[in-house]
Amino acid sequence: MSTGALYRFGTSIANSTFLTTLDAGYYTNPSLLVSATAPAAPSVTASVTGNQLTLTPASGFSGAFQVNVTAADPFTSTTVSFITTSPRWTPLP
Repeated sequence: MSTGALYRFGTSIANSTFLTTLDAGYYTNPSLLVSATAPAAPSVTASVTGNQLTLTPASGFSGAFQVNVTAADPFTSTTVSFITTSPRWTPLP
């Protein structure tokens, strides 16, 4: 029986990134994965101070999202992508 864990494959199983846990519906009907639509991008504010990138998701957001960062000069550019997670938290009273 599958645990429902979904991973983004890295260079090996050990280097793979856990994304989410799927419910049993995906295990019994894998076509749900093929016809799945991408979620809407969350509202995130980005700022750069010196060499530090700060990402601030909208209030109340929890989940993972992909970030694409491009650095360029007049001669070349490079882009890196990564997935980050904003945990759900509740402010203390």
